[in-house]
Amino acid sequence: MRSYDNRFFFQEIIKGLDYPIKLLLVYYAREEKEWQRLYQQDKMKFLSFLDQDKLDFLLAAKEVTAFIQQLKEVDAVYISGGKTLGLKKYFKEINNLSEMLSEKKVIAGSSAGVHILCKYYYNGEGQVISQGLGILPIKVFSHYKPDKVEALRQLEQFGEALEIITLEEGKFVVLNY
Repeated sequence: MRSYDNRFFFQEIIKGLDYPIKLLLVYYAREEKEWQRLYQQDKMKFLSFLDQDKLDFLLAAKEVTAFIQQLKEVDAVYISGGKTLGLKKYFKEINNLSEMLSEKKVIAGSSAGVHILCKYYYNGEGQVISQGLGILPIKVFSHYKPDKVEALRQLEQFGEALEIITLEEGKFVVLNY
């Protein structure tokens, strides 16, 4: 589905970057058999929203060492949503991940892609608060709806006091760290 916010989300990812832009698309939160389909689908989204032919897309490699090399070479990383545990499996194997992601790169994520980066997040599927990798010192509530106020309070009271980001479906925020 194409929405007004999606257009700005994809534009924000490459905003201010010099062309040609190398963009790494990461689907570790999904089953491997879906990666190629999602890659083609998101590639078309980027191209249709941005109308650019100066984007070089890379599908995140299955092997961790190859993925690390890709991280070193790209300007921006998009981490797709899905199951956060799938992302943790890959990302926990990478030493200095925080430094690699912060080296003048734009990092964007949707749902699980944001969960993995934050300190704590509300897991709507299990209705529990879980811990991300703590790269960003924030708490996140993805797929937030106003009827989830009690869950939001639980997240607020969990762990140390950190900024809480609530993301309603189809919305995004820009954070600078």
